[in-house]
Amino acid sequence: MVIVRYPCQKSPGRVSFTWDTFSDAAPFIDAVLLIGNQAPDRFYFHSDEKTFQWQGELIETRIGSIREDLSLDHPEQRAEILTGLLSNIYHAFDYREDGQVYDTLAKCVSGDLLREVYLRMKRSLLLAEQGGDLSHATQVQVTAAEPDKRSEGMLEATWQLTSVSEHWGHIHTQTNQYNALLKLQKDGSAWKLQAFQLLDDKRIQFQTSIRGYDKN
Repeated sequence: MVIVRYPCQKSPGRVSFTWDTFSDAAPFIDAVLLIGNQAPDRFYFHSDEKTFQWQGELIETRIGSIREDLSLDHPEQRAEILTGLLSNIYHAFDYREDGQVYDTLAKCVSGDLLREVYLRMKRSLLLAEQGGDLSHATQVQVTAAEPDKRSEGMLEATWQLTSVSEHWGHIHTQTNQYNALLKLQKDGSAWKLQAFQLLDDKRIQFQTSIRGYDKN
């Protein structure tokens, strides 16, 4: 078995791959194609058809904007601000280059906290079962965000992060719950994370499925 994977900085619009090594014992190559979130497909390389070509559009990383008129004084708006900010922080790791990750995080996190958040969030997205592969955040759900009575200007928040990693066609989905003290503040027109203290984290769900397989 040969697995070919080429990471790229941006979502490709065209892919061309050529296999030109054949023999009497292996006159063709049976390839399994994993494209985006689609079900697996097959392509047979042989001497008369050595090149696979694909053209299309995959979903790119998109960092959302947070409304400027939201206020931390209103519980629903507070949760909306925090959900948007945490989602952008996690989605920064959809980029493959550290420079892009840092540039995206810098829009969400104050400078002094940037390195700490980078290391902590990257660690939270690591799947030990995958030999160190990074999973990708798919959903952030804030379940509580209230002013902390012990620290002025801080919020005590609880949220759940659902993330997905794929390894050889096996899709691993996990949900972790976090509880932390946070300080959010406006920097110009942008909301940023100013302070962060993790109080607790735990995995609450983990499941594995096979791409393209629907048990129903």
